[in-house]
Amino acid sequence: MVDNRAILIAGFLVLLSLIVFTVCSPRATASSGWRITYYNMGKGRPLYCTEQPYDPADTTVVATGVDGFPCGSRLRVCMDRCLNMVVQDRCGSCRGQHIDVSEGAWEWLGRKDYGT
Repeated sequence: MVDNRAILIAGFLVLLSLIVFTVCSPRATASSGWRITYYNMGKGRPLYCTEQPYDPADTTVVATGVDGFPCGSRLRVCMDRCLNMVVQDRCGSCRGQHIDVSEGAWEWLGRKDYGT
């Protein structure tokens, strides 16, 4: 027999974690002065932070410069749409408020053109 209270508590905790992630994550938007670009570094190249192979379709991958957010930081990136992303790589040309997103994220965010 399933304990309904346990299911209710588990559901509440999942909802709470989603709210905390969305509300507490720093927000990067083009309209707030952030420069958001995408990169194509070749499928399979290890990501700097995780050493996992890069997948251009992965919409969670974001890279910052060495002066940007630390590895593992969670960001909410918004252009035409928004995505919750995790800093998994470093961007050699990124400084200050400049981030690079994966190709999949770039397209999902609503951008079909190339560049910034």
